[in-house]
Amino acid sequence: MGDIYRKSRGNLIYLGEDRAPVSTQKALKNMRVILEEMNAETDGLRLVKDTVFDPLSMSTKYAETGFRCSREQIRSASSIFNSPWFRRLWVSQEAALATVNTCFLGRVEWNLLDTLRLARWLEHKLTYVGSAVGNIVGRGNASKTLFEFVDKEHGQYGSGPAEYPPFWWLLVACRDMEVSDIRDKIYGMLGLRRWQYGIPHLLKPDYRKPSAHVLRDATRYALQENKDGLQVWAHISLQTDEDLERSESPSWVPDWSHAWDGKLDPGLFIDFDCSDRLSPKWEGVGAVLPGRSKCAGAVWV
Repeated sequence: MGDIYRKSRGNLIYLGEDRAPVSTQKALKNMRVILEEMNAETDGLRLVKDTVFDPLSMSTKYAETGFRCSREQIRSASSIFNSPWFRRLWVSQEAALATVNTCFLGRVEWNLLDTLRLARWLEHKLTYVGSAVGNIVGRGNASKTLFEFVDKEHGQYGSGPAEYPPFWWLLVACRDMEVSDIRDKIYGMLGLRRWQYGIPHLLKPDYRKPSAHVLRDATRYALQENKDGLQVWAHISLQTDEDLERSESPSWVPDWSHAWDGKLDPGLFIDFDCSDRLSPKWEGVGAVLPGRSKCAGAVWV
């Protein structure tokens, strides 16, 4: 599927009928206003990557100053992300791999890239926009996933196949997205990465496998890439006792099938590392994950 979109002349994105033409035109107008601010504050977009992205944490760098436009203008422009299209996982690889993406809302059309840059700028200034950023999942996918692939000039993974996103990053980026089959949480984003030697055996699409096995094998592959496991295991969470009882996955597998909930899930501990550069080999098959550990010290309670 990935080759189809890479070789296409362009991708047409239908966001539905335009049932509120006045609001649509207002939203696009305010989007352009915010993009002008982005242009001015990044030296004609030349400093976008340095401004919005922290390479050490591989996460957003948040702004220390707010917007010049009004909160109402921000809310208006952000309404674009309420479209269900931005929450769907399968369409993400279509947009990421196509050379050009054109959005259609009724008869109105515009370049998807403008919308993705809007999303990235809103994420950068999230402290100053609060609840005015439209659908949080749709805007998050546009900002943290699509922008990084579609923007060939400023995205982290848009400049070519040499820059592979880590597999754990894809797992985290796509966990909030909507799918009709839980297994597509894995299979639906494989096209976002170029596989030098083909899709690994652990990740090859196989809809005969139970969903729990697909999530387990994806986690095992992520651990093989990210040796200390912290970037992966930071996302383990059981929101309720019922989650533990009904889970069919081993305890070392995060539940990639449900979205992260800041009110129920614990804070991430990805900055903590006492592995002392230990590089275990996470081998084995099935539910068992053999490994080795190193004693960092003792705590008496």
